Amino acid sequence: MESARPLSGHFHRQGSKVFFCDKDAAAGKALALELPRAVFSEVDLMREHQIVRWISKIGRAEKRIHILINNAAFDPRMPLDKLTVKNWDDLFALNLRAYFITGREAVPYMPPAQSAIVNLASITFHTAPASTPSPQAG
Repeated sequence: MESARPLSGHFHRQGSKVFFCDKDAAAGKALALELPRAVFSEVDLMREHQIVRWISKIGRAEKRIHILINNAAFDPRMPLDKLTVKNWDDLFALNLRAYFITGREAVPYMPPAQSAIVNLASITFHTAPASTPSPQAG
């Protein structure tokens, strides 16, 4: 949620209507109190049906989505020999699959040439210790 604060605040200060989600309801509600026009929804981005429901609710209500910023991340930061298959699956479910699903669901509401999808990623592979799993081969 901390990484959402500056992005949401920036767009909010410009007068944009900001919708954001997180599975941490307490943190999301706290940020929504700081940004009075912002709309928070509790959504687990590892659950496709929750993403579909959230995006379609926004799209139906607003008719258009001008920008989608994917900023969620899961980074277990553990040595490869400690990493479980579940950790690996969760990493890709949140860091890649959720970005695909949010984009796929938002595109029908995004006016051509007047909208954008911004996917933010980690620089962990540049800074992680050698024992940390990385999708980049050495």
